[in-house]
Amino acid sequence: FDYRINESCIGCTMCALVCPVDAIEYKPHERHSIDVESCTRCNMCFEICQDGSVEIVSQGEICATSTVVAEGMS
Repeated sequence: FDYRINESCIGCTMCALVCPVDAIEYKPHERHSIDVESCTRCNMCFEICQDGSVEIVSQGEICATSTVVAEGMS
C-alpha cells in the first residue's frame, strides 16, 4: 500500500512537519505530495491531517482517507 495526498489538501504543512523522513516537501499553501520512495508508511501524516487529504491506496483503490475535523473542533 501507499500513501497519497488528494485534491482536498490546503497546504497547511502539518503532514510535512510530522514526516520523520521528509517524504513530504514543506510547501505552505500548496497541495502537497508524498515521495513514495522515501515514505516509510509510518502513518503520521494520516493521523495529523484534518482536511481528509491523506489517502491510503492499495492496487489503485482507496482503502482509507484521513478524518475531516470540523472548524473549531480541534
